[in-house]
Amino acid sequence: ADQILASISKGKIKEDKKVWEVANWIADKGTPTHLQKLLGLAQKTSSVSHQHAYLNAMLTAKKIRKINPSGSLDSVLKFLQSENDTVWSTAVELAGLWRLESARLDLEATLKQSESKQVRKNAAINSLIAMGGEKTRKFFDEQIQNPQLSYPFKVTLIK
Repeated sequence: ADQILASISKGKIKEDKKVWEVANWIADKGTPTHLQKLLGLAQKTSSVSHQHAYLNAMLTAKKIRKINPSGSLDSVLKFLQSENDTVWSTAVELAGLWRLESARLDLEATLKQSESKQVRKNAAINSLIAMGGEKTRKFFDEQIQNPQLSYPFKVTLIK
C-alpha cells in the first residue's frame, strides 16, 4: 500500500479510474496511517475527481470499518470551501462522523442561508446529526421554532 500511495504522490498514477481503485482498496484494507496519507493526497491534488476519491475512501473506512486517519483530522475542513457540491458534501459528512466541532458554525451557517443548495443543506443536517450532542439539539430546536423559516425546511430537520 505504501508503494502504491507513493506512486500516486509522485504522479505515476493519475488516471481517474486507477486513483478510485486505489482509494477504494485503501478504504477496504488500509491502516489509519494509509488513510492519513489519503487525506494528505486530497489536500495536494487540484483534481476534483481525485479529491472526491480520497474523501470517499475515508468515508467508507469510517462507515464500514470504523477507522479514522491516524493524525489530525481538521485538514478536511479545507474542503468546506470547495465549489464542488460532491466534494463539499463528502467532507461535511466526514466532519460530522469525526465529530469536528470546528465545522459546526459553517454547517449551521449553510442551513441558515436560504440560498444554500438543498444538497448542501441535507449534508449539513446529516453532519450535525452525526455530531450529536446538546449543541445540535439546541440548534435544531431553535430552527424549528423560528417563525421565519418555511414549513418544508422544518420538516427536513425533523426527519
